[in-house]
Amino acid sequence: MTRQSMRFANSLGALALTFTLSFMMTPEVSAQEAACQNHASLATLLEQRFAEKPVAAGLESGGRLIELFASADSTSWTMVTTTPAGESCVMAAGEYWLELKRPAIDSPQV
Repeated sequence: MTRQSMRFANSLGALALTFTLSFMMTPEVSAQEAACQNHASLATLLEQRFAEKPVAAGLESGGRLIELFASADSTSWTMVTTTPAGESCVMAAGEYWLELKRPAIDSPQV
């Protein structure tokens, strides 16, 4: 192989690797681009880009709302925390959300 053809082959390999990595990281990077913003904007972004809607929510002791957004086909999910002031931030995002059966909870004894 000539020096020029080796450079060309290395360039193609680097280009292929860059393309592959950027394709694999697109959902995560997209979620991180909008790491924090107002709740309505973030919810709209998750619905438009990933077809995700809220499927679970809870309040943590500090008054923050924790929500889980997931797509109907379970291909993607995003965990979001929202402050009492309305700022929402992406905490985690992934693929293949699995809905578990909710266990029966006994009524408290009075």
